Amino acid sequence: YLFTHYADYRGHFVLGGILMKRLISITMSAFLFLFALSFVSLAADGPLVYDYANLFTQDEVQILIDKSDRIAEEHSCDVALITIPGLNGGEVIATAEDYYDRLGLGYGEERSALLLLLSMEERDYAILPFGEGIYLFTDTSLNIMMKYDVLPLLRENEYFNAFEKYLDSAESILNDKT
Repeated sequence: YLFTHYADYRGHFVLGGILMKRLISITMSAFLFLFALSFVSLAADGPLVYDYANLFTQDEVQILIDKSDRIAEEHSCDVALITIPGLNGGEVIATAEDYYDRLGLGYGEERSALLLLLSMEERDYAILPFGEGIYLFTDTSLNIMMKYDVLPLLRENEYFNAFEKYLDSAESILNDKT
């Protein structure tokens, strides 16, 4: 028989035979699949570079994405950058936090990241660590990075070079911590 129905001692109907075995097998397979799926990727699903202000060529964006992806994989911490045309009346820090949440940035369960957001209209920026990034990037290291490495290039409108320097400096800080 493929399956049988019978009443147990309390009068409840019980599935038996092959159908019950298949039901258990399917349930266990689904559970194992979902469990394994939770470990497949701990990195952010999307890219770590968003050029909404259209400052870069496609080739430049790809170079920045490749470098940021490599850093994230090597150090278990996203190093992301976002350019936007303007803040639309908002605050730069709140806007950066909003993008971090909306884009699902951050590596692993702690969602570790360093995010640099640049607003062109206001010529303002925010650089914020998240998750384990709070411990990896100190205020002092971020201030030094921005003052000596990134801001001088931004002042000269050398956006690609500034963001490459940002990624290099972040990687250097991460290398010192590991």
